[in-house]
Amino acid sequence: MGMGIIAKARLVRIANSTWNKITNQLEGEKNKGMKLSANTIIQTLMLAMQGLNQASDVLPPRGKFWAMIAMSGIQGVVGVMAHFVNPDGTSSKVAYLPKGKG
Repeated sequence: MGMGIIAKARLVRIANSTWNKITNQLEGEKNKGMKLSANTIIQTLMLAMQGLNQASDVLPPRGKFWAMIAMSGIQGVVGVMAHFVNPDGTSSKVAYLPKGKG
């Protein structure tokens, strides 16, 4: 049994809202470096979106494939951005000292 039009509209609205939150988060992280919390939130949201993409009938099979590719690309970009910074958002070129240890 397929999803109704209202359920599809809700899912699209959730996806759009999630995309806006992620792009706003990434814009804010450009200047100061990506913190561990931002990476965790974005990766978790993308994981949930991957699951919704596979579990729902909003997109046709070909559309699901391209949505999966796009979300995987976003996860890859975020992972690379997070790779070059310490958990507190400073550059990885600087030694990381957790709060209270330095």
